Amino acid sequence: RTGTDPGSIDLTEFIRDVIAPLAHHIDLRPDDSGAITTYPEPLAIALFALIENAVLYGECVTIHIERDEAQRPVIVIEDDGPGIPPEHYEAILDPFFRLDEARSRDTSGFGLGIPTAHRLMTRFDGGLAFGASSLGGLAVRLTIPTPPKP
Repeated sequence: RTGTDPGSIDLTEFIRDVIAPLAHHIDLRPDDSGAITTYPEPLAIALFALIENAVLYGECVTIHIERDEAQRPVIVIEDDGPGIPPEHYEAILDPFFRLDEARSRDTSGFGLGIPTAHRLMTRFDGGLAFGASSLGGLAVRLTIPTPPKP
């Protein structure tokens, strides 16, 4: 198996493992999705980048799982940070785009987390969508990539 091969994962356990280094900042609301087939390595990289971003800008971060119209699982990451104005949702997909004037903290990094997550999800037939969080910051909806049926 290579890093881009599909595999079966328990979604809640998978998320728990990915967020482990930052778990003390995150409220994970477990789900009973059970096993799903996806691309674990690209999903882990994208998920960690998005969670790292949420923890960087927010004090409170929640993660829960929903279903899209096609009943695919969607990981929803919400934070209570300053958020991003809707007119910048497309721009934040560009590498190196920084919205520092709208952010309240000095931050390091190059602004590659969200663009990297977006490119990985697009490459593997997943997706990212942005909106306002019920916590007041940013909500990111990560549609989990599903391998084509053989």
